[in-house]
Amino acid sequence: MLTGDGHLGRAYDFTGPLWTHPQVAEALNVPYREVPDAGPGPMSWINAQVRAGALERQTPDLERVLGRPAETVISHLLARPACVRAS
Repeated sequence: MLTGDGHLGRAYDFTGPLWTHPQVAEALNVPYREVPDAGPGPMSWINAQVRAGALERQTPDLERVLGRPAETVISHLLARPACVRAS
């Protein structure tokens, strides 16, 4: 909860830098492979939207509140070797 001046009544959409599943797989040192949709249904629709980039959204809200650049998923993983599987 943000309690400082200027936050009352504000809504934030905290997002960080965009990333892809192949980039995360590479950072984790695991192979990436596309998994085919299971068939018609809500998950198939969501997966198609994700692949098309329709759900990508990036706002400056997180960086403004933090007062610094947001950390990327990749840099976060690489800075924590326990998260990354050895080759």
